Amino acid sequence: MTSIKPDIWLGEQLGKPAYRVLGSVLGLVAADLPRDKAFVEARVDTNDAEGLAHLQNLGFRIIDCNLTLERVVQEAPLQADADNLPANVRFANAEDEPGVRRLAREAFEQNRFHRDPCIPNGVAAQIKEAWAGNYFCGSRGDWMVVAEDADGVGGFLQLLRAEDGMLVIDLVAVAARCRRQGLAQSMTAYAYQNCLEQWANMRVGTQLGNNASLQLYQAMGFQLRRAAYLLHRHTQESM
Repeated sequence: MTSIKPDIWLGEQLGKPAYRVLGSVLGLVAADLPRDKAFVEARVDTNDAEGLAHLQNLGFRIIDCNLTLERVVQEAPLQADADNLPANVRFANAEDEPGVRRLAREAFEQNRFHRDPCIPNGVAAQIKEAWAGNYFCGSRGDWMVVAEDADGVGGFLQLLRAEDGMLVIDLVAVAARCRRQGLAQSMTAYAYQNCLEQWANMRVGTQLGNNASLQLYQAMGFQLRRAAYLLHRHTQESM
């Protein structure tokens, strides 16, 4: 069964109605899609050539390829060398919100919103800032881990519980000044040690073109579980 679900929050960020395709994309027909100014997103497994062609025939454009990785945490503990870390890793508090928002606005470049030529970079940056900011108002995320150095928030890791029992890394960013210093691994290890409770496994998504992120997660024991194309459709705008 196929349905088109409104995404009110994303629509507010984009300034136009936003929707997400759920279920089998092969059940989607042109009459289901909005005719007025709107944004629709869909995803299809990379091995589903028929579904991909069907979406493209309906005016969807491939924006990115998303990789989903999982780690069975019982296999081996995640550890970090805290003694050599250039920042203090801890749970976020209310005072971290300005620094987290600023980092979220500046740090993301390889994501589907920035890759979409119909979405201005300023709007894409605002989406990421608002996404991270949702943690502080209690509307998204169950935990946030931050890495703080002398200049403030140098990294953050936003996490949530999934319905299937996974601990999901929902959003992660590291400031340019702090990259290649082990912060992402240290924040992930901190989450492993302090957030897991009864959730057995961890899940994270990244982009096929983000080689640094992919190599980092694989080095930490995450294994590829799914690859899917992300497609966007904009109506009443130049494609």
